[in-house]
Amino acid sequence: MLQKWFTKYLESRPCLTAYNNLEKTQARQHTHFILFPANRWFNITLNHILDRPEWYKGVLHNHPWFNISLILKGGYWEKTEDGVKWYGPGSIIFRSAQKHHCIWIKDGQEAWTLFFHGPMVKKSFDFVQDGQPVTPEQLGLPKGVITRGGSI
Repeated sequence: MLQKWFTKYLESRPCLTAYNNLEKTQARQHTHFILFPANRWFNITLNHILDRPEWYKGVLHNHPWFNISLILKGGYWEKTEDGVKWYGPGSIIFRSAQKHHCIWIKDGQEAWTLFFHGPMVKKSFDFVQDGQPVTPEQLGLPKGVITRGGSI
């Protein structure tokens, strides 16, 4: 009974990522389920990650808040300025709002994570490619989609 209720609850709360405005061949398959109503202090989402476009692996981004990821099932690779590392089930990753990263999984795999974030400390995400700042428009992302505080 509780599992059925929780499943219905999650299905009523999906929040697709900013990349959903891209053409299907570019969009990553990633759904966030908001577990608490959005507020200024924190948020918790359940993330289901299925895929990443190839171009995404070379682009690092940060978030407008500190954040913590807990890998529940599966896992992913994460690239930062420090290198590439695999995170599997049970891994806990702490990131500041200044920490640039990107995550991806291998074809045919998936990951389930809990993503916790604190209050916004800056207005938008920042992107870096080959060590240089890039704008969302240079990456082909829809204008304005990144600055609304949604999760990437």
